[in-house]
Amino acid sequence: MEFRLRLALRSSSPVHRVPGAACRKPTPDHVGMRAHSVERARLASLAALISLLVACGKESMVAASIGVSSQAFSSGGCIPARYTCDGADVSPPLSWTGVPGGAHSLALTVIDPDGPGKPFVHWVIFNLPPASSDLSEGAAPPGDSVQGRNDFGSNGYRGPCPPPGSRHHYHFHVYALDTMTSLPEGSSNSSFQDAIKGHVLATGEIVGTFKR
Repeated sequence: MEFRLRLALRSSSPVHRVPGAACRKPTPDHVGMRAHSVERARLASLAALISLLVACGKESMVAASIGVSSQAFSSGGCIPARYTCDGADVSPPLSWTGVPGGAHSLALTVIDPDGPGKPFVHWVIFNLPPASSDLSEGAAPPGDSVQGRNDFGSNGYRGPCPPPGSRHHYHFHVYALDTMTSLPEGSSNSSFQDAIKGHVLATGEIVGTFKR
């Protein structure tokens, strides 16, 4: 009995490593666990890289595959006063090409990112027929299309009307969607952007400028 007690005390007492003594060699189990951890970390990094590449690939597939043009101004050119608050304030003629075959509807927004404080919304129109290829000057919404609310507080198009000073840029952006939105008339651009997440097949834009 006394021998067993001494043996138990000896086995439970702390082990003091002798300086200069060789480190204990890792057991096969420890080596296997370490290799498994390294492999898991490598696979996790690989999965993250693949996800990033897939996301980038989707983004590049959507980016600017629709060609958008206007008879009223060239890309990067000045928007004539007729289509602004200094003129008739009617929407300019627009046309587009390259809509993919799977599109169920089209949409259009006109945004001024140079607006004071935040981007200024001039036009939101959605549920345009997918077979359409243009909008004429001052055209009424075709078919079952619906107009959202602009930042002037009205529905439909309102043209450039920046404060005097620097030149503003107006992005006429066309979307091809794989669905029809259920948003009502007067919906905001933020509601529209939320509704089309995951449904954009292709986009394109033309940018016009205006200065007062």
